[in-house]
Amino acid sequence: MGPCERSDLTAGQVRVAVAAVGVNFRDVLVALGMYPGGGELGVDGAGVVVEVGPGVSGVAVGDVVMGLLGVAGPRRWWINGW
Repeated sequence: MGPCERSDLTAGQVRVAVAAVGVNFRDVLVALGMYPGGGELGVDGAGVVVEVGPGVSGVAVGDVVMGLLGVAGPRRWWINGW
């Protein structure tokens, strides 16, 4: 792992500095190679909004958020559909 390229957010996207991710039964199955079709670890988490894209309402920089984030790790984060 290392630094990642940072891209501009598009309409409806939010960048989150992830502070914590969950490890659940699905993650255990993925790690053991027993999850059908494979998968990636850490799909849920919580953190702080650090940037909002155009047209985002209902959430602002500094807000604490949680939800399904895609994949955990030191990478770009965005969530559509605010």
